[in-house]
Amino acid sequence: MSDQIYTLLSTSFAAVSGLGAAVSAYIAYQVFIKQGEPKIIVYSCDKKDSPTFMLIRIENIGRDVASNVKFKSSRSIPYDTYADKSKTMTNGPLINGIPLLAPGEHRDVMWGDYKTLAEVIGDDPITISYTYDYGKKELKGSSQVEVLSFLNTPASKTPISVVADRVSEISKHLGAILLKMNNPSG
Repeated sequence: MSDQIYTLLSTSFAAVSGLGAAVSAYIAYQVFIKQGEPKIIVYSCDKKDSPTFMLIRIENIGRDVASNVKFKSSRSIPYDTYADKSKTMTNGPLINGIPLLAPGEHRDVMWGDYKTLAEVIGDDPITISYTYDYGKKELKGSSQVEVLSFLNTPASKTPISVVADRVSEISKHLGAILLKMNNPSG
């Protein structure tokens, strides 16, 4: 009788182990499949060569092509607000969509200057929802674009203060050079 119990227990453990292995294999397969899909993200960033100017970047950080990328925003997107604070986006990728976005590819939408966008948007980020196709599958996502997180970064400085900082740095370096020229032994 005790041999039958051991056989029953070992068979049960083998069945549970086999089921666990099948579940693990399924999860690993799903993770593997997901890693090959496109992944669209939308975020705000500053323009590197003009840090007080803000961009909205649309990027495919996935490993495959996203097609038929379409966007919806929670409210009108302010645009080119430097001259007119009431101006909103009426065309471009966030309005017209993107037919195809390859892996690693991005679109930078010229958004506006930090100071005015911060006034217009305030504390309430804009939610951008998007859909895109991966073969016959439709994928969805959403992101928030905002500017307040750029406070106390180069984006939040006025152009004249950036120039003043650079002139100050140049002045310090020139002072050090002149000091060495006047006192070569020191």
